[in-house]
Amino acid sequence: MALEYMRIGYFRQLADWQSMQNGKPKEIRELESNSKEEKQKNAQEGQSDWIQNEWLSRWLKAEPYLTNENLEPYFYISRDSITYFVPLSVELTENEKQVFDDLTSSAESHKNRGKKSFQQISEPEAIKVTNALIEKCRKIDIQTDGTDILLTITSLINTKPVIAENIVDFINLLDDTYIQPAIVLELKTAQKNVTIALNSKISDLLEKFRKSKNTMLAKAVDS
Repeated sequence: MALEYMRIGYFRQLADWQSMQNGKPKEIRELESNSKEEKQKNAQEGQSDWIQNEWLSRWLKAEPYLTNENLEPYFYISRDSITYFVPLSVELTENEKQVFDDLTSSAESHKNRGKKSFQQISEPEAIKVTNALIEKCRKIDIQTDGTDILLTITSLINTKPVIAENIVDFINLLDDTYIQPAIVLELKTAQKNVTIALNSKISDLLEKFRKSKNTMLAKAVDS
């Protein structure tokens, strides 16, 4: 399911829906409907994000449709993604691996080369590299080792819109105690180029930072 790799936050929401409805969530039936009445109903029921997001809209229209499918078996197989946010093993091509290695290098020249290469790769490649970076960040101690890679991940948010939501969802899961203030600037810049729904999500994240005990992070929001 492409949703698992490209929009993990919505994938987890779908997992929640199906888990409470024996694998056949009414929300997916309503969202896959093309009628104007259903779309209005979805918006009223708090599903407007799914309708406003252009990628999700295309995904909902793509076959095979899920309306009559029991999703329980699929989400059982995909339980690692639900629990750990990204697949535990991201297989990269040689080109993707080179970009990943450059971005995670301690040498600034390699890191800059990685950022330039990242801008040139395709959207599917960018998603895979981003997922690999998120996985690496998730596995290390952000307090001692993770701040640099987290800043690198966030710096990519304005290069390709397709990866923005995954990065925002990931940052939102982190303990903000050790998040660098520089990340705030990247998020504010991203707000100018994203959908209304994602803009709102970033605003909520910044408001969370504003109330953080990390005083430098809190001050960065208002600066």
